[in-house]
Amino acid sequence: MKNLKVTAIFDNGGGLTLQLGNFAHYYNDMALAAENYKDYIQSDGDTTGWEGHEPEAADFEPDYQDIRNNGYKVMDKSDIDAAVADPDYEPWGVNAELFIEAVKSNYYYEGIGECTSQVYKLDANNWEDAKKEAFEFMHEGDILAECEPSAVNHEGDYASINKAGCRQYAMLCKNEDGKWYFDDAEDEYFEA
Repeated sequence: MKNLKVTAIFDNGGGLTLQLGNFAHYYNDMALAAENYKDYIQSDGDTTGWEGHEPEAADFEPDYQDIRNNGYKVMDKSDIDAAVADPDYEPWGVNAELFIEAVKSNYYYEGIGECTSQVYKLDANNWEDAKKEAFEFMHEGDILAECEPSAVNHEGDYASINKAGCRQYAMLCKNEDGKWYFDDAEDEYFEA
């Protein structure tokens, strides 16, 4: 992965100016900002075809006095990565808190029953940890997913995961030797 240029400028009005390489935009919606940030990171900095670039957002840079007087909080990619990884992170403002929470990966497993299915959120930091955590609760055919909360569909008392909205998606399977695995890595076995 190349060194990606990221500048997140949180303002005390609840907004965020996000500068991602040659794309910049002012956001009031932190979930959308986080989604664009993650897309930028996952595409290795490719913003080709993105709409909504704002030249004034690209040129915006608060001065030292504005930052010092708590008008703005500026974070780069390493600051964002550190905030995401730190369970004790204390955000500068509500907008920073919402953005960092939205940037964190969300892991869920869907327990598929005879008549119903339910979705459970996992407390995991990465895909491999999510597999280990979910395995003890899951049954054959259950689904593990990394996705935004919006990919979890709620219909009355039931819930399911929309595969199209997931970054990673795998089903728990059992081979003819009785070994458990997720179908995205068939040679990685789990002990029951």
